[in-house]
Amino acid sequence: MGPTLVFRAPAAGRYAVFFWVAAALLLVAFALNGGLAEVVRFGAVPLALAVVGWVVFWRPRVTVGPDGLELANVFRTVVVPWDDVVGVETRWGLKVRTTSGRFGAWAAPAAPGRRRHDPVPDQLLDERVSGTARLVGDSSTVGSVIELGLDRRAAAGSPAAGPAGPAAGGSDLPGGPPVQGQGAGGVRVRVDVPAMGAVVASLALAALTVATLG
Repeated sequence: MGPTLVFRAPAAGRYAVFFWVAAALLLVAFALNGGLAEVVRFGAVPLALAVVGWVVFWRPRVTVGPDGLELANVFRTVVVPWDDVVGVETRWGLKVRTTSGRFGAWAAPAAPGRRRHDPVPDQLLDERVSGTARLVGDSSTVGSVIELGLDRRAAAGSPAAGPAGPAAGGSDLPGGPPVQGQGAGGVRVRVDVPAMGAVVASLALAALTVATLG
């Protein structure tokens, strides 16, 4: 069966914490300067910072599991069963080629220069273990894990889709939310409305707050 590996970008956690700390410091400053009234009046600004930190940096991830891949990007999530994975590209960030098109992963950027992160520990790739491990990795690290999954399935006599699948093309496909544990049904794409709504609403409130200062 094997473990489920959840990858985030190497610096994503630090950036998210930076935004959250900045938001908290602003709230404290407002409270000390004008009390609750000032927090209510200007609180939309730190709220927007906190939401952006979550949606842009903390939420995106690449999940590699026994049933396939999940690419959670800023406003869209793509679920790809193993049988629909054709291959990966890693030069300019992770791109997964599937039978339904080519999809990028915000959470697996290309490493700067020649630097590459350490490989995933062998015990986390052992198919005899289960559970979930949370890791950081660039496109090279995540791509190598996906390629290993494809090789193991091919060796087991259940190869993923061959090169006949398109290497590029439509990536905005209609589809409902993924069903956990279901490895069939083709590539599914969904727009993450709550994340999009939170960003739009918080930024609009922050812009309105700033406008009132003038």
